[in-house]
Amino acid sequence: MECGRRGYTKSSAVYEVQISKDDSYHSVIRKISGSIAIDDCEENELRLFNGRGGIIPDGCITVCDKEVDWSLGAFLLKRHTSADKLTLGIGIVDEKLEPVISVSKKAKVSSSTHMNTEPLRKAAADQNG
Repeated sequence: MECGRRGYTKSSAVYEVQISKDDSYHSVIRKISGSIAIDDCEENELRLFNGRGGIIPDGCITVCDKEVDWSLGAFLLKRHTSADKLTLGIGIVDEKLEPVISVSKKAKVSSSTHMNTEPLRKAAADQNG
């Protein structure tokens, strides 16, 4: 789970975390840190990282010329990506906004949102005959 020069190394652990498109920045951090058992640091110290180790800023996101509060759904829309292709990490940054390399506080996290339940309903209906 160490951060390489250009992001997470191939040997980084991957955790599946159930997050919703309505989740806020700190809600996503809370769910990820709960999954990887990080409890020895303050929530406000932790920041989200993309799959390459770059810091994802908290705050408003501009989507279609509109400023909206950060949510996972807005982030996905801004990045033109789907949740199943999103990989996030968490860690602590210093006052220069540089990632602090600490194996116990970083992990590569593959997110998964289960907002679309239609395929599940169809499979259940087919199974029940």
